[in-house]
Amino acid sequence: MKKHIMVIILLTHLILAGCSAMTQHSDQPVQTQSSSYNETKQEKHEDEKGTVREEEKGNTIQATVLSVTDGDTLKAELKNGTTEKVRLILVDTPESRGKYQGNPQPFAKEASVFTKEQLEGKEIELELGVEERDRFGRLLAYIWIDGEMYNERLLKEGLARVAVYPPNTKYLDQFKEVEAKAKKEERKIWSLENYATDRGFEEEVNDKVPEEPSKEENPQANQQFDPNGPDRDCGDFAGHEEAQAFFEAAGPGDPHRLDRDGDGLACDK
Repeated sequence: MKKHIMVIILLTHLILAGCSAMTQHSDQPVQTQSSSYNETKQEKHEDEKGTVREEEKGNTIQATVLSVTDGDTLKAELKNGTTEKVRLILVDTPESRGKYQGNPQPFAKEASVFTKEQLEGKEIELELGVEERDRFGRLLAYIWIDGEMYNERLLKEGLARVAVYPPNTKYLDQFKEVEAKAKKEERKIWSLENYATDRGFEEEVNDKVPEEPSKEENPQANQQFDPNGPDRDCGDFAGHEEAQAFFEAAGPGDPHRLDRDGDGLACDK
C-alpha cells in the first residue's frame, strides 16, 4: 500500500514540474520569420520613400530614342514605326534655344548632354500621361529605362525642377520629395540662389542673357506675326511657342523656313 502511495506522489511531482516548465517557456517572446520580414519590409519602404518604383508604373509603350532636342525633349521611334517628339512630364530643364541660342541658361547644356548620354540610341518605355499630348502635338510621357524613371533622375541630379501641368500629376508627391532633397544638397540648378523657382528659371542670375529689347528698340518685333513682313529666323523669337504662333500665322509652305525637319513644329531643334 505504501509503495502505491509513493508512486502516486512521485507521479504528481513529475506532472507539476512539467507544467511549471511549460509555463516558463510560454512567457518568453517568440521570434518569428514574419516579424523579421516585416521589419525588413518597413526599412525598405523608408529607404525608397520619395522614389518611384517600377511596380507603380502604368501601361507603357516600347520605343527607341532617335535624338535628344534638349534636357526634357527628345524624338523617339515607336515599335509601330512612327516617329514622335516626346516631352517629359512634370519636369523642366533650363533653356538653350530661342532667345537663349548662343546664351543658354545656366545648366541648360549640362541637362542636354546628360539626357543625350543617358538616352540617345537606347530602348525606353513611355508611360503616357492622362493628357497624352500638348498643344504642339508632342507626346507627354514619363520615361522608363532599365527599370528606373528618367524624369526623376533629372530631379535627383539637380538638372530639372518640378513643373506642374494638371492633369498629369501622377508622381507629383514623389517628385516633390526628390526635388527637395536636391535643393537641400544644392545640386546644380539649386546651387544658384533664387534661380530655379516654381515659375521657371529666373534670368537675372544669368548675366550672359541679354535684356530683350523693347518693341520701340526692335521694330521687327512689331511685325513678328505679320507673315508678309521681313524674313525671320529662329533667333528672332523668344522661344518655341512664339515661333510656333508665327509659323501657324504664316500659313502653308513655311516661307520663313522655321520647320527644318518638317514635323510641323517651328524652331524645335
